[in-house]
Amino acid sequence: MVDGTVVTSGTLGRQVRLVVNLSTPAAGQATISGNSNTLCTVFIFNGAGECWWAPTDASASPYTISASYAGTSDANSATSNQLTNFAWNQAISLSYTNRSIETGKLATLTPTITGGTGSRSAWRWSISQFFTGDAIGGISINGSGVISIGASVLPDTYTMVVGGADLAGAIEYTNVTITIADLTAPEISLSSSSETITVNSALTGFAITNTGSDISSYSIQGTLPAGLTFDTSTGLIAGTPTETLTVTDFVISASNFAGIDTATFTITVNASGGGGGGATITISLAGGVITAAKGTPIAITASVNVTGKVSFYINGKPIGGCASRHTTSSVSCIWKPTTQGQSVTLSALLRPSSGNYTNARSNLLQVGVGRRTGRR
Repeated sequence: MVDGTVVTSGTLGRQVRLVVNLSTPAAGQATISGNSNTLCTVFIFNGAGECWWAPTDASASPYTISASYAGTSDANSATSNQLTNFAWNQAISLSYTNRSIETGKLATLTPTITGGTGSRSAWRWSISQFFTGDAIGGISINGSGVISIGASVLPDTYTMVVGGADLAGAIEYTNVTITIADLTAPEISLSSSSETITVNSALTGFAITNTGSDISSYSIQGTLPAGLTFDTSTGLIAGTPTETLTVTDFVISASNFAGIDTATFTITVNASGGGGGGATITISLAGGVITAAKGTPIAITASVNVTGKVSFYINGKPIGGCASRHTTSSVSCIWKPTTQGQSVTLSALLRPSSGNYTNARSNLLQVGVGRRTGRR
């Protein structure tokens, strides 16, 4: 028996009570043996006696146990029934792996258990905070010793004491540390920062590494050429472009509730035919400046590598008088800013005269427009 419960096995480190009952209320002495070895001597009073047994190892397990009564002048000697296959199990070893998760996330911790008596789901389990003995809201344990961490647990480091009691009454305690961390903004990097390909060739792309908290969604700044797509769930660009694209930066943003981080990927798409290279076009302001003054005309120059017609744009809209200008090498558009105190985006589109080339977009030129200087 253990705590009054009849058992057929025990756990090292825990005693079991061996009980001898005679059929008459006699006194005397009985010997309890197991596997031909004496386990204990029992003194009988009023027909009953008991002793406590706790082996130090399980090497002789399982045991066949019986009792023999020596007899007295008032009672005959007797031998009891046999209790067979009484097993001593190894002492309980219980552990958990410490866990760190972000606030709002769910997690479970499964115990590593050796030894003990009976099914783990039949054991008694407990969990409380170390030192205080308090329960922590959102941290619980089920009937199999699995710890659940809920989304409501506040950020902190919790050292929890877990207890498991087997069917033989043996109890083992262990500590586990659970860290609930604050959510942080993503911190992303790309495995590649740029790629140059030709029309109708698949983009290799890049992989994203994030050392911050989990990312909720991705977005991209910039218009991809036809044939390429952006995945807002993975942040990846994929596909096969069907038109050319001059050197263009695409800004990829990764966000969650804590913030946003960005990374830039540069794509160049060249034509697949026509003299061994694709059509290209670049634009710049006179003198290489990146600022302009309201009301002051300034030349935007487009340089091309193939003959064609060039159209100029501001913030994606055509600039009046600067459409379809024929050129073999370079052509200019006189632009007169009409607003001040803001940044505008200049661009150009080349439509090659030869069918061996596809249309090409220029680089995007960010220009700050300021106040006009000098006399009027």
